[in-house]
Amino acid sequence: MKKLTNHTLRILLAGLLILFIGSCTGEHGNEQYIKQIKELKEQIAELQEQLGQVNDSKPKNIITSVQARKLYDNYARKRVKFIDSLVGKGPDGKPFEATRSLFYDLDSLKNYLAYINRISKKAGVEPSGLRFYFGVYADDYVRRNNKGYAKRQTFFIAPTLPKTIEGKTRQVGYTISDDFKVEFLTNKIGLDSRTGNVYSKSKLQQAGLFNFSAIVDDELNSTLGNEFGSSPPIGDN
Repeated sequence: MKKLTNHTLRILLAGLLILFIGSCTGEHGNEQYIKQIKELKEQIAELQEQLGQVNDSKPKNIITSVQARKLYDNYARKRVKFIDSLVGKGPDGKPFEATRSLFYDLDSLKNYLAYINRISKKAGVEPSGLRFYFGVYADDYVRRNNKGYAKRQTFFIAPTLPKTIEGKTRQVGYTISDDFKVEFLTNKIGLDSRTGNVYSKSKLQQAGLFNFSAIVDDELNSTLGNEFGSSPPIGDN
């Protein structure tokens, strides 16, 4: 169901409630009646959920184009030249140009959000948010016969759950095992819950983290998102 305004949602919800009440006063005992009641309940539940999510006001985290330009220029001055110098040459042999932006289509992102909510519900949890972990594609990385992504910066996304660490509540990235159990990334692949840093060697050994032999390529219920159909991150495109 498409997202609607609060006003429209309330009208639809009121109408469905009237239909539901009317159905309840009808004759009982037939399959068609039971099916109709079930469908109405599902539609009412979906509209109630949307009423809790839709907000017509402007988000507080919106910034101006002037602020955006400052952030973009700061990255150019304080990061880009060092990245270009460190990497040296790109996969095509030309001087490397640091990634400046990534494009992700909305449908892919919406599908991802719907998926993590659905798979998390099966595991008995509800995501509190998202954590973005920075990464770099391997030197020999190829996507659909395109070598342009090799050596380039990217990020993967993980849903989060609150977890108490050292006496403080942290929003920790997690995935879900094949038998629908929550696996925090701190335990699964050795990522620090706060900064995304891999734990020190001593901590990894103590906790038994980052055990590559235990990691399999095919994880049926993985919640980690990457490669959302983004355009080639070439230079400042």
